[in-house]
Amino acid sequence: MKRMRSEKIKKVRSGAAMIHLGKKGVTEEFVLELERLLGREKIVKVRVLKSVLGTKSMDEIASEILERTKSQLLETRGYTLLLAKYV
Repeated sequence: MKRMRSEKIKKVRSGAAMIHLGKKGVTEEFVLELERLLGREKIVKVRVLKSVLGTKSMDEIASEILERTKSQLLETRGYTLLLAKYV
């Protein structure tokens, strides 16, 4: 089971971002779409646009997303977050 999960993480990490966080920030629509993706995929790659970082730091953005979606942060690389939701 753990091996399957690590293979899924590698696949998502090397692929394109599944959702982009735009200049409006963490909106209700963004949260709903991310929750839908997490429910279906379990592991999601999120790309944060640089324009969002003008008002908040990457840590603050990640914390807000994690709190609102009840997900786990697997890794942060540059402007990319890898999130997981296990039931």
